[in-house]
Amino acid sequence: MSAAQPNLINLTGRHAPVAEVCALLRAAGGRPLLVGGCVRDALLGLPVGEIDIAAGKIIANVQSLGYGRVVIGAAGTLSIVQNNAGTLRAQINGAVGSTLTVTPQDLIVSTVSAGATASSIPPNVGNGQLGVIDIYNQQQDFYGQVIVKDGITLAFSYGKDDTFIHASNIVLNSGTSGRETTIRFNDTTQTVNNLSGDANTRIELGRGSVTINQTANTTYAGKVTGAGNLFKGGNSAMTLAGLSSYYGATVVKAGSLSSTAADGIINSSGLVLLNGTTFTAAANQTVGALFGQSGATVALVNGATLTVGKTDAQVTQLNNALTNFTGVSPDANPAYFLQ
Repeated sequence: MSAAQPNLINLTGRHAPVAEVCALLRAAGGRPLLVGGCVRDALLGLPVGEIDIAAGKIIANVQSLGYGRVVIGAAGTLSIVQNNAGTLRAQINGAVGSTLTVTPQDLIVSTVSAGATASSIPPNVGNGQLGVIDIYNQQQDFYGQVIVKDGITLAFSYGKDDTFIHASNIVLNSGTSGRETTIRFNDTTQTVNNLSGDANTRIELGRGSVTINQTANTTYAGKVTGAGNLFKGGNSAMTLAGLSSYYGATVVKAGSLSSTAADGIINSSGLVLLNGTTFTAAANQTVGALFGQSGATVALVNGATLTVGKTDAQVTQLNNALTNFTGVSPDANPAYFLQ
């Protein structure tokens, strides 16, 4: 049996829009690549069906994406520009090296080819007003990085757990405007990888538990709020550099966790260290309770102290905060995590 004669991919007729997109990407200095099933079909001498492009940037809002599916190649970016409240219902499939950005404003083209001038760059998309994006689906086929920018709130109101469990990292970036940028986990249980953020960012835990799995050393300089629990996973180090006010337990499951701001986790109901983990206090710290398995370490550096227990005022504040949340939760009993 002879092999089928390979076809060229004909970007005319119903595929003409693909040619237009590729031309725009090349004009902007990009290098669009046709990937996936269209290459396979061409090599087999079959009619070319769906065509995927692995390069450049797509800009959209959540309303325009609808219930569709967006496939992002290793060099591609999906930029969601949102200036109001919206729900992301589309399924985002992203390869390792891809990027999902949520922002109130972006450029149509972020790079220009040689010979082009700055004045040739198209205008911004989005008016810069702050938006809230709610995630409807689990995005477990997304393996790239997630960037939340410039005052946007990314929320998980629909209760889907482990939404971005395979994303390589999540970055909260308030930008030059310094507007607080937030990831709001609501009452879900989430595992995220390599989370970092600047001082004008916020992680809202709700009543759920969030595991931050560190495969690289990162620093989170913003606030952590809510009644939920914060788990540190992964063998790499994480530094909390901001003043947080969450009331749940702080559980170090693997690697090391550092707090560099004085009383950075003062409202945490307790600090739990599992076997082989380390908590480093680089400034004076206070926690509600301290539990540690054999092999766990508390390191006090720069003359720092660790105070275990709360004042009467702190106990009253904690009780008042927890009464605002219904349901049964182990928040007030950190020893639960040693069971």
